[in-house]
Amino acid sequence: MNKIAKNTIWLFGSQVFAKVIGFFYVLYLTRTLGVEKFGQYEAVLAFIFIFFTLVDFGLNRLLIRDVSRRVKEAGVFLGNALGLRLGLSVIAYGLSLIFVSVLGYSFSTVYLIALSSLVFFSQGLWFCFEAIFMALEKFQICAFGTAILAILNPILGIILLKAGFGVAGVLTGMLFSSLAVLFYFGLLTKAQNISWRFTFGREKALYFLKEGLGFAFLTSLSIVYLKNGMVVLSRLGNEEAVGLYAAAYKIVEVGILFPNALAMAFFPQVSRLILTNKKGLSRLYFKSVLGAFLLALPLAIIVNLYPKQILGLLFGQEFVPAAPAFSVLGFSLILFFVNALPGNIIQSWGKLTSFLPWALFNTVLNIFLNLFLIPRFSLLGVAYAMLITEATGFIINNIFVVKILRG
Repeated sequence: MNKIAKNTIWLFGSQVFAKVIGFFYVLYLTRTLGVEKFGQYEAVLAFIFIFFTLVDFGLNRLLIRDVSRRVKEAGVFLGNALGLRLGLSVIAYGLSLIFVSVLGYSFSTVYLIALSSLVFFSQGLWFCFEAIFMALEKFQICAFGTAILAILNPILGIILLKAGFGVAGVLTGMLFSSLAVLFYFGLLTKAQNISWRFTFGREKALYFLKEGLGFAFLTSLSIVYLKNGMVVLSRLGNEEAVGLYAAAYKIVEVGILFPNALAMAFFPQVSRLILTNKKGLSRLYFKSVLGAFLLALPLAIIVNLYPKQILGLLFGQEFVPAAPAFSVLGFSLILFFVNALPGNIIQSWGKLTSFLPWALFNTVLNIFLNLFLIPRFSLLGVAYAMLITEATGFIINNIFVVKILRG
């Protein structure tokens, strides 16, 4: 528990720092770009995040799980993961360009996606380094990496925006700050005496692809689940609606910071406890879920009492029309909190493939609801879809958790 608390403090502290700076950066962007341009920016990010799932391919979770159990092989895992991820980045970049062309986006949006998709290479690689340090429970190193990104991204983005580069400047700032974090993690591996070399071993690559497939599928579903609403909204609605919804959702993202940090800090411990002490893990899990619920409840109440006031104060009166969607997301906030924790246990389970059809069902349900509700309710439809599928996800997740802990 002491180690989990320490790791959570490092992760939570760094993510609070990053989210606070990032949130103020978003406030600056909303007031500088306006609803429509901010909507274009968010639509581009939603699109590239969906394709980033191919770059990730579950390697982060797989590296944390395996290296936490085989510490001496950290360098071997890292070198092979970097080689595989570089190849996946090339494939993902090509596919993103093909799909954005097929979907009929404007030339300016195609250009922005081509530019921002370059982040697949830099961020994809530094995620490998970060996963190794998490597996070794050196969370302070990961925390400083998060802080570097949080500081550089807005600085570079604002400089380029003021220089007249618009949304392209903001996305270029994101790309260069990601390269800086990659350089930081590369230096720290040497300082921590982690010996590795860039390689693409066939045996290790096949292992990653086979073992990571379940993680990859689950990660892909998670990102598609979270981001498809804005992509559908950008095609069936307009970029102004995307901007309104994205602003409301940014506040919710800040709210779910703590449970996400807690879940990530838990993961190395859960990977071990699920093999050695299920009763202890069971007690830890249910106390954590109760704590997450008690933390989320007052936040949800505040959001529903003062949605217009919060949006107007933070983003300006231009974003107040997002208030109905923001209120619905306030109810979802409770479910976001309690749903952040079950994934650790499910992903450490040796029978992850049994869970995947249910995760697929919930994601498909979310996409279907977005396609059905957005033409009728615009951005409010995205919020309704999220609330419904967070509720079904909570039921599915905990059926599996109870089964695993009692097994």
